[in-house]
Amino acid sequence: MKKAGQFVAARRGGVSEGLALAMVLLTALAAAPSASAQTYTVLHNFTDGSDGAAPSSPLIRDNAGNFYGTVQQGGGSSNCGGVGCGTVFKIDTHGKETVLYGFSGGADGGNPAGGLIVSGNTLYGTTVLGGSSACYEGCGVVFALNIKTGAETVLYRFKGNKDGAAPSGMVRDVAGNLYGTTAVGGDRNCDQVRGCGVVFKLDTKGKLTVLHTFHYSDGAYPGGLTFDTTGTVLYGPAAGGASAYGVVFGLTIKTAAFPVLYNFTGGADGGGPGPLSVDKLGIIYGTTFSGGSDFGVVFKLAPKTGKETVLYTFTGGSDGSTPYGGVIPNKAGKLFGTTEYGGTSYPCCGTIFELDPKTGSETVLHAFAGPDGAYPFASLIQDSAGNFYGTTDSGGSQDWGAVFKLTP
Repeated sequence: MKKAGQFVAARRGGVSEGLALAMVLLTALAAAPSASAQTYTVLHNFTDGSDGAAPSSPLIRDNAGNFYGTVQQGGGSSNCGGVGCGTVFKIDTHGKETVLYGFSGGADGGNPAGGLIVSGNTLYGTTVLGGSSACYEGCGVVFALNIKTGAETVLYRFKGNKDGAAPSGMVRDVAGNLYGTTAVGGDRNCDQVRGCGVVFKLDTKGKLTVLHTFHYSDGAYPGGLTFDTTGTVLYGPAAGGASAYGVVFGLTIKTAAFPVLYNFTGGADGGGPGPLSVDKLGIIYGTTFSGGSDFGVVFKLAPKTGKETVLYTFTGGSDGSTPYGGVIPNKAGKLFGTTEYGGTSYPCCGTIFELDPKTGSETVLHAFAGPDGAYPFASLIQDSAGNFYGTTDSGGSQDWGAVFKLTP
């Protein structure tokens, strides 16, 4: 087994340019006390075999307690830059992992990104590559997967033009419409090589509508979306903006009105925003992977006024560094998240942290060491009992990533 310092985050040097770009976009330290009495369990170690490798998207959980997720690499195919095209997996309530589908990198898509949506016996998701041959290695797809049979249906294949390319996750409204972003494509005047991405809607009949095309000044290479408390406005992060350090935007579904809610400056306010979450009062919370003291911040944003408040600034030490995965609020108003780097095994391997937004006090709940996982890239999820679940991009017993549970 490799020593912790030898673990390599995400094996990113071996992935294709399109996949590496999407993984970076899907986003974008005062020493803290370590909490006691934490129970940390590895639920699955990926092997880079048929089960895949390098999970970098968040998990989802169904009503029965089963978990579903994606890995961007590995699986049965040797396509997709020679690193495999990824899988969709299930972990049942007993901790057993099952591969539901392995992508070929062809018409069915390749390298799933951005997480999944579960509705009954159907999973919805996106792939960065595969699908249409209009792009080198494909432009990506939106797919539906039957959980019971493993049958995959491609709902839409991106063409890499005005409709975008390299989709990175979606949300679903009560009517069954899907909303998402593409990391590239759209207006070639923004980026003559790739375009700066779009926000799209895919209705229940498979019709895709572009709701917004990015032009860099209003954002570029957007990440995933989240609904406001009314389900009528979509919030998201993007690169670009007035200072080129990223933005938080809002998009009203019915009118396609698109205000930039905040432009980051890359200074004390942070730079490079990642996934967003919204509390019951409608306040937006998130992280930036840079800015602050150069190691990222946790922030909150009032969408009506555009006022940003930095809740915590990472120092790059034992409190963690480079939070890509955003934060999630619990019922008590505390925030929980991960950092990809920092911790007690610096520079490997990241942390799980708790933050009190009222006091700015950060507590490290777990510091990764390598064999227990390394470099958590995606957001956490929490069950009704208060347990947290997530993935690490690397590390684990085989150094190909892990699924974990933390009981605080």
